[in-house]
Amino acid sequence: MKYVPIRDSKGNLAGKALVMNEGPRKESIKAIIKRLTQNGEDIVVNIVRIAHGIPLIAKLPDGRESEPIVPTAAVQLAANQWLAEQLGGKAVMQNEVARTELEGHLLEQIRALSDEELAQRTKALLAGKQEVVEAEVQPEDEAVERDE
Repeated sequence: MKYVPIRDSKGNLAGKALVMNEGPRKESIKAIIKRLTQNGEDIVVNIVRIAHGIPLIAKLPDGRESEPIVPTAAVQLAANQWLAEQLGGKAVMQNEVARTELEGHLLEQIRALSDEELAQRTKALLAGKQEVVEAEVQPEDEAVERDE
């Protein structure tokens, strides 16, 4: 990219225009991977083979084939997890779910306060006289969550 001066009819400088280089465009990493792996199909096929525990045989530079490499159970599990994430999306971390539930309980408690109680607690918090109250989970709330 470069800037080209723009001149008016009298030849005075009126501004600059950004002009893209017209040279050969570099191929992006994503485009290279797509081109070399048939749009990623080779990658998925290899991961499915690993997930099924099919031994992999690599071609060596001198043309010979390597000994079969059998994926371990941990590698198969990781391949299956990757495939499941690609199919259905990545699972939410359990601690994030628990934190969201705790925040929901705290919001319910805050919404239950009257305007006067909320103003008093806000003043006390700002004055440093009261600490933030953690959400209290009621036993009936836990029973409802288990039933769902």
